[in-house]
Amino acid sequence: MEKLNKEEIIRNVFNREILISSILLFLASEINPYVGKYIIPLYAANRPSAPDLFFLLMPYVKIATSLNIYLCALILLVFIVSIFKENGKNLSKYLFALTIAYWMRAIVILFTPLGVPSGIDLTGVNTQSELWDSGFFFSGHTIFLVTTYLYINGKHKILKNIGLILCVLGVIVILLARNHYSIDIYGGIVTSLLIYEYMKRKK
Repeated sequence: MEKLNKEEIIRNVFNREILISSILLFLASEINPYVGKYIIPLYAANRPSAPDLFFLLMPYVKIATSLNIYLCALILLVFIVSIFKENGKNLSKYLFALTIAYWMRAIVILFTPLGVPSGIDLTGVNTQSELWDSGFFFSGHTIFLVTTYLYINGKHKILKNIGLILCVLGVIVILLARNHYSIDIYGGIVTSLLIYEYMKRKK
């Protein structure tokens, strides 16, 4: 573990790359729901649901949707601890990796939007506004979980193992909540790995 260096942390955390990546990531996070809520309904208002083998094998757990939020928050906390142990190194790559993924998602979800997965308890739910991204390829939550795990430095084995557990639990919870089809999860994992490998090659 590197010795904490206040000046290096400030240099690695507060710089132009971080600022640009943060702005682009914020814009991507705003574009995604806009595309899902307003553009896709223009041409696919009645999106059909599709069968999913995982939904036949796994139970539906309504509370899992809330659990996913906590798991995302926890893995982000683990990542923050890890990144500061490294004096802020790779923070810009992490943000840029997420930025690439979410801008890609804003485009890809336009291609084949499916309807809300079958079997969900829709009592009191406005599917247009609250489940707008269900059935969209690929899963944004999976992108966040996997990318965050990948950028937890492997030198910190305890943090890395905790991150792995939280990542796996988060993916399982997404399936249990039926927030996405299993193919959306697969797409999120593969996309995260590809972008991570690409970022590793960038200087």
